[in-house]
Parts: sequence; structure tokens; C-alpha cells
Amino acid sequence: MTITDRGSPTFYQFEDVMSAVAQRRGRAVLMSVAVLAAGAVLNACGSPEPTPVTAEEVPGVWCSAQHDQLTLNASGEFGLAHISRDYFSVLYDAGEYTEESALKRDFGGEFPTTGHGVWTFDTSSATPRLELVIRALGSFLEPASSELKARRDEQGVPGLYGYEGDPDAGYMVKFTKCR
Repeated sequence: MTITDRGSPTFYQFEDVMSAVAQRRGRAVLMSVAVLAAGAVLNACGSPEPTPVTAEEVPGVWCSAQHDQLTLNASGEFGLAHISRDYFSVLYDAGEYTEESALKRDFGGEFPTTGHGVWTFDTSSATPRLELVIRALGSFLEPASSELKARRDEQGVPGLYGYEGDPDAGYMVKFTKCR
């Protein structure tokens, strides 16, 4: 007698075992789906959007990894020191000019390392932003403007992010409070 003989007791035992295995697999799949769904719901509910950066958090000294230093006074004035090429690209839109021709045209060929002006903090959009009105950038005294997005990183630490072009391409300069 073999397992495939329908009349044999072994066939029915084998069929019972296979049925039990199929039921366990079904329960395991169902349980996996339930766990994944519960995790997604908990993750969505348990991860609130980070609180926006507030105007009170903005004044102070901010530094970038490229050693740029941005000092934001509570009076609404700012100073820039140690301007990097990355931050210069964010600050100074040369328009149709290349960076080198803009340096020659507007800065006498000298790369600016300091600047100053006034700042305002705008909370009207989904991501608050710091608007900088530059009164002087190196030897260039024509007013210009720039903006930094204010948001928190994954650890909740406030940061100011400067972009050149499309923000989806990633930030060029990130400032965090250094003092």
C-alpha cells in the first residue's frame, strides 16, 4: 500500500498533515499582513510632523560645514563671514553670467568673504524661511536678496538650508547653530 491509495489510513494521515500545514501557512500569511498593517498605522500615527522652527529660535550664530558663519541679530540685522564658494552660489545668482565672469564684473575679480544686511522670518508657507536682504557682499554694494529654508532635521535640531536651483536636487549649504 502507498500514500496515494485513497483507501489506506496512511493517505488520510498524509492528507490531514497537508491540510494542517496549509492552514498554518494561511494563518502565518494573515498574521504577517496584520502586523505590517498595524506597523504602518502606528508609524503614521506615531511620527508626527516635526514642529516648525520658530522666530525665537532664529537669532544667534549659525555655522556650515564649509565654515560659513551667519550671525543673525534679534534686531533684524545679519553679518556673514568666511563665505564659501557653495554659499556664494546660493547667495549670489549671477543670472546668465558664469560665476567667474560675475566675480570679475561685480567684485573686481576678488571672491567676497564677508557680507551684511537685514533679515526677516516668514512663516506664511509650509516651510518657514529666512529672507536675507544683502546690503553688501564683499565690495558689491547693490542690494540683493536670498533665502534659507528653516526646518528641523531627523533629530529635531533646527537648521537653515540654502539651495541653488531646484530644492529637490538637495541643499548646497546647511547651517546649524554654533553659538
